[in-house]
Amino acid sequence: YLKNEVDPTKLSMPDTKILFNAIKPSLDRNISEVFAIEKCVYSTKLKYAGRLDIAGVWNEKPSIIDIKTHMSDLIFSGDKIEKYFIQCSAYAIAFQSLSGIEINQGVLVFVSDEFGASVHMAPLDKFKRKWIDIVNNYYKGFES
Repeated sequence: YLKNEVDPTKLSMPDTKILFNAIKPSLDRNISEVFAIEKCVYSTKLKYAGRLDIAGVWNEKPSIIDIKTHMSDLIFSGDKIEKYFIQCSAYAIAFQSLSGIEINQGVLVFVSDEFGASVHMAPLDKFKRKWIDIVNNYYKGFES
């Protein structure tokens, strides 16, 4: 859909079409530009890699947009939300190292056929610091 495909759900299972229809209004209303979709990103400086869902402009702010569809993702605990924003921060740091585009907003879009779409946004500054600490502590474990 965001790649301008005419019928992005043509070959999809019925449940996927339901989830797409639940999230489509949020995408239409909030995304004005897409930088990348399902892109592998990495940081050679911090030595990690991942695959982001969407990097783009959400409500006029460059954002990492992470779409959560698994039922266990839909349980909104504070710790879980924080982990998701830390994940967005990791993608933002890696994306900036590859593209030069600074991203300071994380957007979590939770979607289910039962509840529709729910959006949570946060500035990523404090989460970026947490991610860098996590990576640095990980590599400290390998020092002799």
